[in-house]
Amino acid sequence: MPCCGLLCQYETNKLVRIQSVRLGSLKWSLNAAILLFICLMLLWNRSYQQFDLVVSSVTTKVKGVAQTHLPGVGAVVWDVVDYSGPSQEKNSFFVVTNVIVTKNQKQGKCPEVLVPMKGGLCRSDADCEEGAWNQQSHGIKTGSCLKFDVLKKTCEISAWCPVETRTSPPRPALLAAAENFTVLIKNNIRFPAFHFIRRNILPEMNDGYLRSCQRDKDKLCPIFRLGDVVREAGEKFSDMAIEEELCCRLGAGACISSSPAFERLVLRRPLLEAVLLYRDPLSSPPAERGPTVAALRRCAYGQYVSWRLGVPPDGAHAAIPSCCVARVRSEYPSPDGRYGGFRPGGAASMQACANGEL
Repeated sequence: MPCCGLLCQYETNKLVRIQSVRLGSLKWSLNAAILLFICLMLLWNRSYQQFDLVVSSVTTKVKGVAQTHLPGVGAVVWDVVDYSGPSQEKNSFFVVTNVIVTKNQKQGKCPEVLVPMKGGLCRSDADCEEGAWNQQSHGIKTGSCLKFDVLKKTCEISAWCPVETRTSPPRPALLAAAENFTVLIKNNIRFPAFHFIRRNILPEMNDGYLRSCQRDKDKLCPIFRLGDVVREAGEKFSDMAIEEELCCRLGAGACISSSPAFERLVLRRPLLEAVLLYRDPLSSPPAERGPTVAALRRCAYGQYVSWRLGVPPDGAHAAIPSCCVARVRSEYPSPDGRYGGFRPGGAASMQACANGEL
């Protein structure tokens, strides 16, 4: 009995092998291109990696003893309790290198020193309001008017007496010996997802090793001499010890904008270009003028903030000294002489400048 057409049919694939160098090369070239593209995307986006937030802690401990000879006081020994205190900035430690000493100072009552403000002098007790205080005074007024010298009277205050009268720090620095102080830096990092922990103090570093190791002879030693740290930063410890403040001053003394570190970390064009390229890998090659100069200028502001302040809190507006702003604008000027304000939160990219976002 004849089979039905659909039931008696059988289908199979037929493989045809073609001997062709051109077609074979094209096939494997396409396969290689697809595989190479996939690998490049994995490497570019780092999709093959698993990420985890780092948990890090840094502890510092300063040690050292110095002796000074003060006129009218004699020999004074300074230890870590006297010259070290809470850090003033993020990722830093604090060491006193210079002080203004007022002899025999104790809490009591004494005439206020002459201050350049309205109402600094008095004629009678009526001119001195009891309990009054302002930002330029050194204590709380008691309500009495006393002789400051032969010709002038000032209000009596309750404060640390005698009141400090010297405003400029001693030169040379009183604690110049701080150059030989040492600081122990302990760093611990941990990646919880990978159960990975590392410390800069290795397990074999016992107390005996830490008491005797020297960084210049052993690169694994976590104890640093302050003078060596400053020298590695390209500065002179004797100059830093007498510097009143890291800002721009009209008087004599080095300004922070003239520091070699400022030139190296803020103004150096290759560094700024590397930062911009890291933030925007697809940016065009640097040009001498135009949007790139504006990007370099804003990147320099960001580098200054990172160098001096670390990472400011969200919403904080980092203050940049006027002389530093002038140096940056001189190095990367605006063609029309007009400048916008610096926006905290990261330097602008070259693409942002090209799009007119600045």
